[in-house]
Amino acid sequence: MSKLKSFQEKVQSNIVKAIDSTEEQYKNATDKSFEYAEKLEEKAKSYTIGTVKAKHNEAVAKLADNARELNEKADKFVSELIEKIEEQTDKAVKAVNEQIEKIKGTKKTAKKPAKKPAAKKAAAKPAAKKAAAKPAAKKATPKAEAPKKEEAATA
Repeated sequence: MSKLKSFQEKVQSNIVKAIDSTEEQYKNATDKSFEYAEKLEEKAKSYTIGTVKAKHNEAVAKLADNARELNEKADKFVSELIEKIEEQTDKAVKAVNEQIEKIKGTKKTAKKPAKKPAAKKAAAKPAAKKAAAKPAAKKATPKAEAPKKEEAATA
């Protein structure tokens, strides 16, 4: 049993050493954390809630000013762009209107000669009716002349 007792003592001794080593390492690690916390605390002491709030408000004001400035630049750019587009659109509309007027002018001149042949056709229609009536009159005339020839022959 003495072997068991010595084995137990060795295990206990190793466990104590491990606990002591873990404790020492933990303290070293936390000491670093506390050193950083103390440095932050020193810096934080120089800032009161009032100074932090003032710095915050100052940063917000700068941010808002930058946003306003950006908005003004965008407004100027868009206004210039719209003005250019409107100018080009006006020029294009004028050019289109001029072309429309030219086309209307050519249609009017094209329509005028087209109306004259139509007038000739209208005049030709009565003439055609007269011409159609003349052959009927000629047909009637030979019949009327035929008795005259017969009368001349008998005489």
